[in-house]
Amino acid sequence: MIEIKQKNKEAFQGYLKFVESDGRFNIQYHIESQYNKKTGRFSTGSLEYIKKYQVDVLGAIREIKKETRVSTKKVLREQKKLAIKNK
Repeated sequence: MIEIKQKNKEAFQGYLKFVESDGRFNIQYHIESQYNKKTGRFSTGSLEYIKKYQVDVLGAIREIKKETRVSTKKVLREQKKLAIKNK
């Protein structure tokens, strides 16, 4: 689950559906069963913050403070080449 806050608006919590090519987030409210295209789209340029939360099986919500970023295959190949070159 994520929480986003737009400038001059209240914070919004929901589940990330997908991200569009122009950078807009599409989020579904956690209490709605169907996605609403008009109220569920948010532009990244107008956001004050984005917070990520983990929801456990009992429904407890905890904010994720820091997590390790997963590298792409391209980055891993480049790191491997540098390691071999530096030997």
